[in-house]
Amino acid sequence: MPNNTSIIDSIISEIKQNRFISIFFHELPDGDALGAAFGFSAYIKFMFPDKDIRIVGIEQVDRSNLKDIFTNLSERLPTDDDFISSSLAIVLDTANKDRIFSKKAHLAKKVIKIDHHANSEAYGAINWIEPTASSTCEMIIDLICHYNLDGLTRKVAFYLYTGLITDSGRYLHPSTTAHTFEAARILMDTGFNWTLLHENLYTKSLNEKKLEIYLSKKIVYDTNNQIAHLIIPKGIHKRFNVPNACSMIYLLSDVKEMNAWISIYYDEELKVWKGSIRSRRFDVATVASKYNGGGHKLAAGFKLTKISDFHKIITDLILAVKTK
Repeated sequence: MPNNTSIIDSIISEIKQNRFISIFFHELPDGDALGAAFGFSAYIKFMFPDKDIRIVGIEQVDRSNLKDIFTNLSERLPTDDDFISSSLAIVLDTANKDRIFSKKAHLAKKVIKIDHHANSEAYGAINWIEPTASSTCEMIIDLICHYNLDGLTRKVAFYLYTGLITDSGRYLHPSTTAHTFEAARILMDTGFNWTLLHENLYTKSLNEKKLEIYLSKKIVYDTNNQIAHLIIPKGIHKRFNVPNACSMIYLLSDVKEMNAWISIYYDEELKVWKGSIRSRRFDVATVASKYNGGGHKLAAGFKLTKISDFHKIITDLILAVKTK
């Protein structure tokens, strides 16, 4: 399955040579970043029981919608700098060095980067970049298939499938290929509980549903420019007793007349406005990159310090769609 077996061999060689391994992921981690981190660390631990593996910064992650999947999220203890400096760092699903969640990968003895984003920065001593892969988890599956399938336990498969299905948009994104479905088949063959995973990912509480109904009425559909946008009121999740705020970009995704859609919410911890942009055909990552963000061509995120700048990004999005 893998396209570049020599890089995979080099990665495995480095893992064998290092007792201490630190795993890194990108800020605002999604199912692919966390799935790859937990899945790959579990695989390495199974294949090489003597390794001491830490997922750096995981104790700071607050993703309530994923905690039922990553059940040991809160059990992870902080990783000190001494451990990192004596370790091999493996950075997953992170296109640019500046987006590494903990900002500490540079302390490690050596950095390996595994990522599937286009226009990815090569900041590792070893850089395995596969822009045609649907997810970083798909790449980890390739590595496992090349090296040793014995370590593909149900636990590993459970984690890796999380990234496979979320980053492919339930296999709706154009990044989905026959290779993606083959990777899913390989995971399914382990017998992991994929129905439980789907339930955790795609069901919601009654309060969450009520919030969705409320916000759906606030979506603006600009039919002239074929852009939909939504500003989520600051603190509205508390009014509906929903644990955390998020972009809820999926609320805008199913109107065929819209060429692109964008939403934004306020992160009370970081004191910034965070947003998401999506399209079925147009490059939105270039727009997001102008506003402290980036991502995939059809799915990207951004950050604003002032909500008044939201109209600027909408204007840029309109121009990006019109000029294509």
